[in-house]
Amino acid sequence: MSSMIRVIIYQWIMSVVFSVIGLLIGYKTGMSFFLGCSAFLIPNLFFASYLSLISNIINYREQAYFFLVGNFVKLVLSVFLLYFFVFIAPENISWFFYLLGLFFSLKGHLLLLFFQRFM
Repeated sequence: MSSMIRVIIYQWIMSVVFSVIGLLIGYKTGMSFFLGCSAFLIPNLFFASYLSLISNIINYREQAYFFLVGNFVKLVLSVFLLYFFVFIAPENISWFFYLLGLFFSLKGHLLLLFFQRFM
């Protein structure tokens, strides 16, 4: 398993743990946190899988091109999911915890560095 996918799996584990803590506070809090994390981690998982597939391309210019295209698709999918999750359930979204979940998923690798000696 590549290190990118391992980091994303750890980020998923952290997002589920924090979402369960949010669910203990309230349903709206936990779901908002989980949807905020998912809006970033789902495209990241696809992008890491895509990068592992294109790593066999020998031509470095093609690798750079496919990397940029994949990153653009990841960003578009992230923005789409942010909008989509709010569109399907606007009354069940707590904006503070929704954006906090997005922040935790963006900075989840820093928590992994902190807890690395325990894993």
